[in-house]
Amino acid sequence: MSRQEKTTNPNRIRTAYLINILFLCGLTLAVLAAAVFLVFRLRGTGEELRRLEARIEAVQGEKDKLYTQEEVDGEVAEAERDARLTERNAMLQRIQSSLESGENTLTMLRKLFPDDLVVRNGDRYYFYSIQSNVPISSFTEADFEQDAAGRMRYIGSDSSVRTRQGIDVSENSGEIDWEAVYDDGMDFAFVSLGGRDADGNIRKDARFDKNVSGAARAGLETGAYYRLTVVSEEEAVEDAEWVKRQLAAAGDEITGPVAVVVPMPGEEDRSFPLGRAQLTACVRTFAGAVRDAGYDTVVFAGITAYTMKLDLAALSEEPKWVSDRGGELYFPYRFRYWQYSDRGEVDGIDGRVNLDLWVSEPDR
Repeated sequence: MSRQEKTTNPNRIRTAYLINILFLCGLTLAVLAAAVFLVFRLRGTGEELRRLEARIEAVQGEKDKLYTQEEVDGEVAEAERDARLTERNAMLQRIQSSLESGENTLTMLRKLFPDDLVVRNGDRYYFYSIQSNVPISSFTEADFEQDAAGRMRYIGSDSSVRTRQGIDVSENSGEIDWEAVYDDGMDFAFVSLGGRDADGNIRKDARFDKNVSGAARAGLETGAYYRLTVVSEEEAVEDAEWVKRQLAAAGDEITGPVAVVVPMPGEEDRSFPLGRAQLTACVRTFAGAVRDAGYDTVVFAGITAYTMKLDLAALSEEPKWVSDRGGELYFPYRFRYWQYSDRGEVDGIDGRVNLDLWVSEPDR
């Protein structure tokens, strides 16, 4: 076959044409497949991008950037500094207001730290948590106020609460006109029986017998109080036996409770070395012995002594007489008597006298 015939062979031409057609079709299909793949890939990328944008927006909020860990730590530190500064300024404002109102330091601290029991001993202030295992008082400071005569009144909403007015006196109160005291609205009186002196000798109050007789004849409920400054339970027993003899001699003129007074000892006092448990045991021993003789008892102390020197949980069953002369009720625990003033004025007594309030528990 000649060269010319090879070139013009129609079969050869058709075959080449067909191959070209098939190649172009394959190329077209490949391009279409690639395009479809890219479309789906772009759609997936768009979804991922939107999810990422949502996460960014959630993290940075209205900010225009994401924070690094270092930046987050810096923001937290700045916020804490701002909070401390705000709290400090608020505290300074409260202190300034307290000072401007003439409040003393103890009153100011009690208002600044309402969740703590703040007491003063000497020139130091102490902070105690309120004990959950000691019966809490049903009353608040808003339940009481002093009237124009300086007498404390219950003004709370519980109509079942009853109160009575009273005083406590000693030989330092001088000659007393008990009829005038009764006519001035006093219902009861606690009369000093005495206590141990600085050398440990028991000493009877010089006016005990006269005051008991005068108060009883005038119609007041008459109780007695004894200062317990012992150094051991053996001394507490001795004191109780002595007290019972004095009470027996007074006969039926003692119609009220016998109070065991627990003063806050100073470093020079003989009872200062006693710890909380030891002193509490002495109080319980004394009170138990007096009760066994047929008398009602009550424990008397100031807030500082109750808080720092006595185990209130161990004295839960003892009625309490609290000395709290701040003008408002601060003692958080249940009490029966409240010595609310040492600056009282009562007819029949020259000079100032301690004022007391007996308060019943609300009906439950």
